[in-house]
Amino acid sequence: MGGGPAWPKYAEILTLWTLTPFVGGGIAYGIARLIRGDRFDEDRLIAALGGLVGALIANIGFTFLGPPGKQGSIAGTLGPALGLPTTAGVAVATLGVALRGRPRCGLR
Repeated sequence: MGGGPAWPKYAEILTLWTLTPFVGGGIAYGIARLIRGDRFDEDRLIAALGGLVGALIANIGFTFLGPPGKQGSIAGTLGPALGLPTTAGVAVATLGVALRGRPRCGLR
């Protein structure tokens, strides 16, 4: 504490809060257009989107999963616990999420 204003940090926060609605809204619009369009099969598109979301969630850093003072991901925590390398843990989790919504696989 003390010292002068943290101008670089303020600029970073302003950039985040300014760009998030436009970037997030653009991504949401693009996904909605893909799902509503006839160009791609809806079931496969939603399964791929679910796989992408699963991969992102598996790799997000959580404070409570890491050692003190560091962050850890779900894949990084469960992979070694299951005897798998982190990459294999992410691949298995992503495949499971992607196949979950496919009726032919019987996992619905």
